[in-house]
Amino acid sequence: MDKLTKLLIVVCLVLFGAVSFMAGIMLNVEVDSQNNSFSYDGNTMKNPASSSNRSMDRVMPMPENWVDKSRCPYCGAPFSCSYDVPWYEKDGIMYEKEYREYECGHIIFMGTDYVRIYLWSEEDQQKIREDARRYRGRPPETI
Repeated sequence: MDKLTKLLIVVCLVLFGAVSFMAGIMLNVEVDSQNNSFSYDGNTMKNPASSSNRSMDRVMPMPENWVDKSRCPYCGAPFSCSYDVPWYEKDGIMYEKEYREYECGHIIFMGTDYVRIYLWSEEDQQKIREDARRYRGRPPETI
């Protein structure tokens, strides 16, 4: 075999090793981080998954800035839907309050946001102004 053939074999082996290494890393990545058995009671995070593994049964306080928006902060129920409720308008900007509803029935206020309604058509602007007067930043009674 000449030198070029040996070099090509070595390059192929190195590439095969690199691809195998990357595939191994990707196979070890956790696929579904939402499928967990943790429960939340408002102040602590618990994992009652395995009684044989005592290190996983410990109770840890949640950080103050921790917000898992896909789970209810009170009971851990999954997310159901969100509401952007018009609040008030100032200078063509409509301020909205954002709420998230969870399957347990809890409705959580997430903060405020704004929409530039001066870019909308006149009838759409009028409709959202009527909604702002009707709801005043509170979620509708029907939810």
